[in-house]
Amino acid sequence: MNISISIVIPNYNHAAYLSDSINGVIRQTVTPDEILFIDDASTDNSWDLVKQLPELPNSRHVRNKANLGVVDNLNLGLEKVTSDFVLFAASDDILKPTLIEKSKKILTLYPDAGLCSTLSSVIDRNNRQVDILRTPLVSDFPSYLSTDECRKILYKQGSWFMGNSVIYNVKYLREISGYKKSLGSYSD
Repeated sequence: MNISISIVIPNYNHAAYLSDSINGVIRQTVTPDEILFIDDASTDNSWDLVKQLPELPNSRHVRNKANLGVVDNLNLGLEKVTSDFVLFAASDDILKPTLIEKSKKILTLYPDAGLCSTLSSVIDRNNRQVDILRTPLVSDFPSYLSTDECRKILYKQGSWFMGNSVIYNVKYLREISGYKKSLGSYSD
């Protein structure tokens, strides 16, 4: 079974980081099946920068007429994607080049997985790695956790998912109506 992965890049006034973020998408060793850039009515030159980029295969650009806020902008991306899985790549994040390739391999083995999670590096203003956001489940090889295993770990240790490095199953995220505004900054 071939699974498809979209990357949604929601943006609001992150022009200073956009080139690095979009280049992280372009440099993927396996091209995402869909790339959706959504500008949330930025007041900086974000939109101008995006329009100057070369056209990427399977990419679309959307500009909101009014600022929707983070949660509604994420939900707009969820509504518009056409793939099986989606990564919401913040406009100030840089993806590792093999993220889509490695994620597709494991998600092809487990197409009903709710999500695929990776480690997340912390970088400085010069894009040098300064730390890794630790999780309780670090493995040297791809692994799968059942729903029950995930539930046990969540109850015992809390969430280990870094929102910027999680690829979600679109079907399941839509079943719960996407992100919840009531959760504020914890919504992702």
